[in-house]
Amino acid sequence: MAAASGQPERAARLLGAADALRDQLGVARLSHHVHGERVLAATRACLGEEAFAVAWTTGRAMLLEAAIADALALAAEAQPSPLGTMPPVGHPTGLTRREGEVLRLLGERLTDREIAERLFISPRTASKHVQAILAKLPALPPRAAAAEAKRLGLA
Repeated sequence: MAAASGQPERAARLLGAADALRDQLGVARLSHHVHGERVLAATRACLGEEAFAVAWTTGRAMLLEAAIADALALAAEAQPSPLGTMPPVGHPTGLTRREGEVLRLLGERLTDREIAERLFISPRTASKHVQAILAKLPALPPRAAAAEAKRLGLA
């Protein structure tokens, strides 16, 4: 969540805290290992090695309670209001904010897998967003739908 919301330092710190907890528990790999590695690589690339190392080390040294508090605060910050998930009144397509993001990336000719990587979601979730978009814009192929959304100022 931190990486997706433009907080790479916080992401690296929380990833470091999770890694330390994994070590303490003696767990070899977490169930979401592949996704975690992708987020880790993107965070490292965003921060650069030196800043990443500082944030990672800080996270590994965090007390569990502090890491949990930081993660809960991040989740609270990311909680949309019930109205935040609804399209604006009079919105011609009914697209959600996330669907608008996916649609914009479709307009860049990205595949579902590439969209998933950019938005830190699974390829299956990206595919479901694409399906929802096409259901809301049924008369248009994906690339034309992206152009139309841009014209309407939605993406």
